[in-house]
Amino acid sequence: MRQLLTISNSLDAINEYVGRLVSWLSLLMVVGMFSTVVARYIFNSTNIWQNEAILYLHAIAFLCASGYTLKHNAHVRVDVFLERCPPKAKALIDIIGVLLFLLPVCAGLFWFSWHYVASSWSIMEKSREFDGLPWVYILKSFILVFCVTTALQGISLLCRNTATLMQRKSNPTP
Repeated sequence: MRQLLTISNSLDAINEYVGRLVSWLSLLMVVGMFSTVVARYIFNSTNIWQNEAILYLHAIAFLCASGYTLKHNAHVRVDVFLERCPPKAKALIDIIGVLLFLLPVCAGLFWFSWHYVASSWSIMEKSREFDGLPWVYILKSFILVFCVTTALQGISLLCRNTATLMQRKSNPTP
């Protein structure tokens, strides 16, 4: 049981680090959007690359922070029944959800995205816009990062919930 919690804590630490690192992209997005608005309304100038850069930052933040969001239980859930369940029932439901849905979806998305990302790298895909950013292939690579960080957090949940199921009830003292 201790080993499961050690694995879970290690995986949690990875996603915590990635989430905190990616959170700084929000600041860059705000600064980028502010500079875009200033350029547009004060200098009557627009650059496609600025708009694409903000889109890139948003996509990277979303894709990389998914595991962090799952770690903090901040994804949208409908907990009509789950909130009334005892801890072991919640753990069992989470294990089933991770095994039947989360990990297969992450594996499938990774599998089907691999060729998509690889073909983008093979041609060093660029923006279709004249003044766009030349790094579409790098942006597409974050789909794979999404799969990995989310799956790692799913494994962490699996370990933590398995440890919860393995706990013995403490005997009440008379």
